[in-house]
Amino acid sequence: MDEKKAAFTAVFDCDHKDSPAWGDHNITLAMDTASEWTRFTNINNKRMDQREFAEFLEDSVTYIVGPGEFTGARLLEMAQNINIELKGQLQCVETMAEGLRVLNIKDDSTAHANLGGQILKFPTGLELALRVFKGSKLYKFPVHLRHRAQKEGLKFWITIPDIERVREEAFTQVIAQVQEACGRVVYRGAYGSKN
Repeated sequence: MDEKKAAFTAVFDCDHKDSPAWGDHNITLAMDTASEWTRFTNINNKRMDQREFAEFLEDSVTYIVGPGEFTGARLLEMAQNINIELKGQLQCVETMAEGLRVLNIKDDSTAHANLGGQILKFPTGLELALRVFKGSKLYKFPVHLRHRAQKEGLKFWITIPDIERVREEAFTQVIAQVQEACGRVVYRGAYGSKN
């Protein structure tokens, strides 16, 4: 099994203690990336306006499973009904003797949705459940949901913390599936490599 290439190699005439062989006959299965994993990695840290974010959620609603009540459907409904409250303080402190000015800016702006009279703030994180590799089981992992009010309007983005770790853990899950299905030990490394 080659983790870098997300591939499995089965050797049909493998050399064993009591049965020497050349190991010339093998087959390799390279795991393809699932479309939903590609969809989320393509928007990782990409800032989207309200319409883009709502359209993305509409296409991805089944993959958002939490936290708690924040399912994909609930989040989509919130994204379509956003209220923004802009609040802030600006304070300028001037030191006459030194001629220094210090400008303090405090932004208390919030984005929330009014759903049936209930005010809901957007969560700071989401839980996704999706396939990282085609043919594999769903893999759950947390992501950050960020939003900022800017002069162009409200921007949303999703951040997948440590994408490579998520991919590695999902592949470890695939390794366990393969090992269980074939009843054989799966060895790590690239077959035929001199490393």
